[in-house]
Amino acid sequence: MRSLGGYRVLMGYSSDQDRDFASAQYVVDIRAQFSRLRSGHPNMPKYKKWVSQIISALRAGLDEQVLWSQTRENYLFRKELEHLSGVVTPTPPPFLSPIEHTP
Repeated sequence: MRSLGGYRVLMGYSSDQDRDFASAQYVVDIRAQFSRLRSGHPNMPKYKKWVSQIISALRAGLDEQVLWSQTRENYLFRKELEHLSGVVTPTPPPFLSPIEHTP
C-alpha cells in the first residue's frame, strides 16, 4: 500500500505528496498456552495477568486503530485549544519522509 491514509490530512500533505510514501502492513498473532497439568498452580493467575499485560502493551504500541485514535484526539484537542485560546500552537514538523527512489 502506498499512502499515509488519514495521517496525510493531519500532516498537511497533498494527494500528490501522499504517493511518495510507502507503508507496510503486518499482522501480529500472539498466543499464550498453559499446560492443563499446571492449571491449578497457585501462581497461574499471576502468569495469566502477566501475559495479558504483554498483549495490552503490544496492542497499545502497535495497533493502528489505537494509534490513529490517539493521534486524532490529540489533533482535535490542539485545534480546539487554538480556537478557544486564539493562540496557534506550532505544528510539529512531519516525522515521515518519502522513501528515496533510486533508478
